[in-house]
Amino acid sequence: MKVNNIILVLLIFSFSDNYLKAILGFSFFDDIANILILVLGLIYMLNKQGVNQLKNKTFTLLFLFYILIAFMFLLVSINAFFYELYKLLVFLFFIPIVSSLNTESIKNLEKNLLKFFLTLLFINSFVIVLQYIISPNITTIFGVSNVYIDRADNMNRMSGLFENVNIYGDLCLLIYLFNEIISKNRRYRLLKILSIISILISTSKHAIIGLLIILIIQNYKLIYKNIAKGFYLIIIFISIGFFAYTINQKSIENKITSYTYLFSKTEDLNGIDEGRIEGRGQNLIDGINIMKRNNFHGNGLGTWGDYSSTFSNENNIGFENNTMSDSSLIHILVEQGYVSILYFLLLFSGIFSVSKKYKKFFLLLMFSYLIFITVTMGFSSGSWPILFSYIYIRLLYSKTLPIE
Repeated sequence: MKVNNIILVLLIFSFSDNYLKAILGFSFFDDIANILILVLGLIYMLNKQGVNQLKNKTFTLLFLFYILIAFMFLLVSINAFFYELYKLLVFLFFIPIVSSLNTESIKNLEKNLLKFFLTLLFINSFVIVLQYIISPNITTIFGVSNVYIDRADNMNRMSGLFENVNIYGDLCLLIYLFNEIISKNRRYRLLKILSIISILISTSKHAIIGLLIILIIQNYKLIYKNIAKGFYLIIIFISIGFFAYTINQKSIENKITSYTYLFSKTEDLNGIDEGRIEGRGQNLIDGINIMKRNNFHGNGLGTWGDYSSTFSNENNIGFENNTMSDSSLIHILVEQGYVSILYFLLLFSGIFSVSKKYKKFFLLLMFSYLIFITVTMGFSSGSWPILFSYIYIRLLYSKTLPIE
């Protein structure tokens, strides 16, 4: 079997993790698949006896410097440290394989990935529609646990065969971007429409907002250059916004009430009635208090706000453990403190290695990332991070491996 086909199988396994979690309640299939992608890539790269080096040496130096600083100042528990480091650096996992495959192999991989995404979104969208028309519990036919069905239904949301609607929305947004960057065939329009529909019916508010802003950025010139088409686009944007508000009205109103109260109390965080704000807001307050107490010095990788903290020794942390801060941004800031500046510099410095033609897509990708990390667990959220990694690295090598 060709190495690009093996990578395709591993990617499918990783995305299938969302379904397995909906059935079993737990799964580490995505972690296993992600690590195998990295290991296979390293083996293949060494076997090829060479690698197309990044033109941007700053990127490589930043990576090495970040690893050194993290090890020196953010090491608390060895197991938690390395698991957290794996999560943080998953966006780099495709460097070995992408830098080693030839253009034909890359194109075959991407062609098959587009077919897979088309099938995935069609099936899950169809199941979600059935949930709305017939019953949310129809997914029990596919083995989905009632726990996930009830959790989504209580929020008036349908997740289909995914264990989490936000993960589904984020994945669909990345598929939209991937299709915009890669696809040049007749399936492009179909996958584009299907990914937009999938984002909308996912009811993931941040994914919908991200889609709207990306669509506006992509089409803003058309709006004022062609009045007729511009008016048509504005109507579409308003319709998408109205649809998003209608299906999320109660949730949106609750969040507005919660965060209006929270921001009105920023001068006295200790006087906040936590019963009036949602869990993510409570974690935000806890995170801010921890950072203030430690003068923004990081508490160490894998100590707070992520599953990786289960590997650490709570007695060495000095504050109540938290395995779900529900915001990767506050999680990173609490654990890394000032060192997080290096991490974000590493992540965003990739733009200097991207060909001029595709820099706009890199910026759109990073814009999506910023939305994701604000209201989700970021690279710890399901299996979409490995698609993020592929898009990121594909753009990173767009000079040496032309996309067209």
